[in-house]
Amino acid sequence: MSLDVVIADIERHCNNYFNPGNDPNDPTREYPPGFMELAEQIKQFRIENKPSNMTSESVVGFYSKSLDTKSWQQVFAADLSVYKRVRLI
Repeated sequence: MSLDVVIADIERHCNNYFNPGNDPNDPTREYPPGFMELAEQIKQFRIENKPSNMTSESVVGFYSKSLDTKSWQQVFAADLSVYKRVRLI
């Protein structure tokens, strides 16, 4: 997974393309240093926590447990909130 893919996902999630026109096709985007650090952290999280459709595991008579399947959006919600823009419809 490349950093460009992670940045594009974050931009869509936050509705923030880091340019005055909020245009995803504008090549003159400028990213704050804190955003780039957060993008690296999210990239690492996504590499280490690949999505799965398993929600629990159990061995009859021995144990049963739910698997915590939080997404990067949930884990980094507080950090991402700084970069979110209001969606006007």
